[in-house]
Amino acid sequence: MIQVMKKIREYIASIRRINNNRVFETIYVFCIALITSLFWILGTMKIVPYYSSLVALTVIAGVSLLLLNDFKYFIPCVISFIFANPDGYKSDAFPIPMLICGFSLVGVLLIFTACNFKKLSFKNKNKSFIALIYFAIFSFVPLIYHNLITSEVKTLVFVYFSYILYLGIYVFFLANMNEDSKNITFKSCEMIALICAFECIAKVILMHQEDPARPLLSMWYFLGWGLCNEAGIMICFGLPFLFMKTKSFSKWYQYIFFIIELALVIVGMLVTTSRGTYLFGSILIVILTILSFVYSKHKIKYSLSIIISIIILLIGIELMFGLKDFVLEIIEEVFEKKLDSNGRYTLFDTAVKLWNDGLPSILFGKGWVAERLKTMTYYGMQEGYMVYHSTFFETLACYGAIGVFVLIFHFYEKYKTLFKLEKFECFVLIVGFVLVDLYGMIDNTYHFYYYMIPLIILMSSLDAAKRDEKAIIL
Repeated sequence: MIQVMKKIREYIASIRRINNNRVFETIYVFCIALITSLFWILGTMKIVPYYSSLVALTVIAGVSLLLLNDFKYFIPCVISFIFANPDGYKSDAFPIPMLICGFSLVGVLLIFTACNFKKLSFKNKNKSFIALIYFAIFSFVPLIYHNLITSEVKTLVFVYFSYILYLGIYVFFLANMNEDSKNITFKSCEMIALICAFECIAKVILMHQEDPARPLLSMWYFLGWGLCNEAGIMICFGLPFLFMKTKSFSKWYQYIFFIIELALVIVGMLVTTSRGTYLFGSILIVILTILSFVYSKHKIKYSLSIIISIIILLIGIELMFGLKDFVLEIIEEVFEKKLDSNGRYTLFDTAVKLWNDGLPSILFGKGWVAERLKTMTYYGMQEGYMVYHSTFFETLACYGAIGVFVLIFHFYEKYKTLFKLEKFECFVLIVGFVLVDLYGMIDNTYHFYYYMIPLIILMSSLDAAKRDEKAIIL
């Protein structure tokens, strides 16, 4: 028995030697993304239960931590977990399977943290959680004077706990992360763009098969965890990480993978049918392309990869739609209302009126559920809460003037973490952050879990990383 245990320990020790292998790290992250995408499509098609992907990721997270004893393998599982759910949410019923998987992930995190308690450290790490603490504490204040939660919409109470979740993720991830966690976090954020692009393309193909006469770019759809325009936001969030790795490319196979990934992401952006994604995504791609060219060590290979990506994309569009027809369809279907606000001005005005409804509201807002209304969801029309489609107006209505000031401080905390990176990484992420933040002024980014959790994990990894010697000096 003793010999058996000794051999097992030796075997595990030999396995853990791969912890410093970057190739294995990349393969691991890619496999997580592949499992997420495949189970998502199978769940969407009702071939497997919708929670299959959630169970798979929970099991992988637990086994990886147990076997490899390195926290970094938990990161891609948690990030992918967000985009793995192909099922929608109901305001009158708790998503029991998802809660079980979610709490199981939390349990895995707590067990790992407890077992490695002596290794936990906040020393020599930045801390960017002041704003999170405020939002976590004061999220509940509006319930004192503006509580719209009833038994009919009991699940809406969860949104009030959002920032407690974000703060908890930040603290536990920062404590467990080390300087090596940044690399796998960057890879995981890159996979967000690929996962969301794949899900949008797959969903549009499935919808087109059900209704072949319907133009592809006229489709507005739910992905389970979110909407198609929210997938567009997250593709933009992940884009900088796709370009960031180009600086170190030297082999042709690296450029080939980059071409495939970029083409997939651009197609995914197109089928989101989101004007915001088209606008901010296009600007983002152009700026990132130029930045990557400037810092690339192999400019000819990089330029050829961009040109080939464009050619492949144009050929694909020509074969599938006809290039001219495709452009006309975008103009007719996506931009049929031109630059119309699509009701956003009314939402902004409503947010201001709610905020200006007495001193408590002016200071602390009306809370997450500022208004209740019937809204379209994955399951059809349901009772839900109003979303104001703007970071500023959402914060103003839900958290008041104090919340807006705290949000500004959070932006300071977020952007300052970038200046410990070397110049190329810093510039790429600044561009990504700025454009997604601008995007958020007209759509749902801040405060929503699909955006906040990856952002919080990213900030944790940057706070845990050492300052690069080639970083910008402030």
